[in-house]
Amino acid sequence: MENDEQDEIYSNWHLIPEPILLKIFFYLTPREILNSGETCRRWCDISRDDYLWRKVFKRDFKVDKNIGLKPGAESWSSEFRRLTNNIPMVLTDVLTEHSHQVLHVSFSHNGKYFATCSKDGFVIVS
Repeated sequence: MENDEQDEIYSNWHLIPEPILLKIFFYLTPREILNSGETCRRWCDISRDDYLWRKVFKRDFKVDKNIGLKPGAESWSSEFRRLTNNIPMVLTDVLTEHSHQVLHVSFSHNGKYFATCSKDGFVIVS
């Protein structure tokens, strides 16, 4: 391929319709979407598109398509940011003492203890 042909191919990115770019952006990771948005003004606008972030949110968090944005949320992108940036660091443990499904967990005010109740009829304080 000659240089003129390559230049023509690279210079025609602006002709790609927005719905096609949205589909391309959907296959990117959230970090890649944000990085792509720094390329030019058009891609910046697409990287901030709430329709795109709704689809990415539902893809990455495996949320049913019929579930809407939570009341009081600003946008899908802000919800995505909130859930990825504000994840609490918690130690987890597998509860092996119960012989059936755990129905409820309550924590003490100081966070040192918790109580669980199960369908097996027992309450266990740990």
